[in-house]
Amino acid sequence: MQTGKLNGIPAKILLSNRQYAALRLFTDARSSFVMDTDNALLVDQRSFGSLFHRGYIRYEKGRGGFVLTNLGKRARQTFDDTDIYRKQPATTFSSYIRTIKALTRTA
Repeated sequence: MQTGKLNGIPAKILLSNRQYAALRLFTDARSSFVMDTDNALLVDQRSFGSLFHRGYIRYEKGRGGFVLTNLGKRARQTFDDTDIYRKQPATTFSSYIRTIKALTRTA
């Protein structure tokens, strides 16, 4: 589900709770963090593998493990910086909220 690019990565970043937690292992560590294969085996392999296939992490034989890529750094930043506030907060509620409000008035 991509709707264009933002800072060179897909504008919509879909990360599951497991993918986000796996990505945080790399982004919360020092910038030179390297995860060796023994420690990588401790991480949920579905989420770890998806980070690898998306290009958020890569294996560097010379460094002896998996490292975070610039794409992975930007993915985490984009995911964390997603704006959830309405562009026009003075406008009416969406139809979902109007329906809920109508239901609560009759109860």
